[in-house]
Amino acid sequence: MPRVAYMPQGNEGRTAQAAAAATIEINGYALREVRNRTGVSANKFAQQINLSQSYLSRIENGQRTRISPEVYTAILKGLGVTDQRTFLANPHADLRQVAA
Repeated sequence: MPRVAYMPQGNEGRTAQAAAAATIEINGYALREVRNRTGVSANKFAQQINLSQSYLSRIENGQRTRISPEVYTAILKGLGVTDQRTFLANPHADLRQVAA
């Protein structure tokens, strides 16, 4: 069966836009670089911040570019990063979404 792209109709499009606005666009490549420099393995870091290793891998490889503010905050805290802009895909983005 051929794949068909999902096209939101009516209010569904606004719901998808609201969901995207409630997430944070992350630079997974920067995340991987900082994690590697700290010397912690992906598996250990994923366990530390309560994520599956496959989910963390998808973030770091750029396959998953939008994550929840809670996951973003866990990543920052797990690596001891204090500047909330460190892993943002757009460092000039609105930081009010990131939980303190």
